[in-house]
Amino acid sequence: PLAVGLEAVQQQFQSVLDDYVAKRIDEQQLFTRTEWEKRWYWSFDAYLPIFRVCREHGVNLVALDVDSEDKSKVELGGLDSLGPAAMRQYIPDIDGFTRFGSTHAFDEYVAYTLQPPFKLMKKVGQRLPMSTNVESDMAFTTFVARQCLRDEAMATATVAWLAQNPGGLILGLVGVNHVKFACGVPARTARMLPGG
Repeated sequence: PLAVGLEAVQQQFQSVLDDYVAKRIDEQQLFTRTEWEKRWYWSFDAYLPIFRVCREHGVNLVALDVDSEDKSKVELGGLDSLGPAAMRQYIPDIDGFTRFGSTHAFDEYVAYTLQPPFKLMKKVGQRLPMSTNVESDMAFTTFVARQCLRDEAMATATVAWLAQNPGGLILGLVGVNHVKFACGVPARTARMLPGG
């Protein structure tokens, strides 16, 4: 089994991806039903070649990202603002999540990967992209919490697909800050897999 995991699509829209690959809906419906324009900032057209190849060959598409409604909560109030159900959905292993974030390697990852873009946006006066329309200035700790939530959620969705498809291969189409420095999605996925 083969799949392409998409940061660009939120987990609540998995059934839309399934319908597209199964040829029950067309590209326009995929665009509309994933609320692409509202929930993602890169061009839908840039992803079309990947979507088309997957559809043509029956390759699964997997929605990886956190739903905007839950990202908004974290952006405004940190991880504690997520309800228990959402926390279990995205972070089923809270102990492993906590241990992962308390290592020297993780501290270096934050310093190398997350602090520079945060500082640059603040320096030039650019508002950090948020999932909510509330006018708020995101603190660095909240910025890190959102990144960790997204990385953990994408890893959790990846591991779930792998568990349902033994021997399968999933290719994650995610942004560079989610894979840099061995503390993003790939490392979290490895942590969750049997045998690490």
